[in-house]
Amino acid sequence: MNKIGVHALTFIGDIENPSIEKCLSQVAKIGYDVMELPLLNPDALDTNFVSKAYEKFDLEPTVSLGLSYKTDIASEDLDRVNAGRELLFKALDKTIDVGSSNLCGVIHSALQKIKPLKQLSVMKILYQLLETLLKKQRKIMLH
Repeated sequence: MNKIGVHALTFIGDIENPSIEKCLSQVAKIGYDVMELPLLNPDALDTNFVSKAYEKFDLEPTVSLGLSYKTDIASEDLDRVNAGRELLFKALDKTIDVGSSNLCGVIHSALQKIKPLKQLSVMKILYQLLETLLKKQRKIMLH
């Protein structure tokens, strides 16, 4: 049977503990199976609280992220690529810590209109980064 989920921002506007708990309660009462939690501020997310809250309401977590201009891993600017890399790895750790194996969203580039990539080297960096993220996720899923 397919699971049905909803994005947390349907019900709340932040990812603070009280809001998350209230949202999970509403989502569970409605009858959803999954709730997508956006990483609006990964450093502020209390993963211990959040993982317990998902368990309390018997909901499956999934986590989403949107890269910005400053964290665009498809950029020709290596500072932005490195910032994006750091953010993606932090997001993957947070995803794992809340008990999810699903990190989704706009994680391939910034959420913006972009020019086509000019350099093959940028595409290679992007490919290597995504390959590294996938390897890390596979290792986690096997354990």
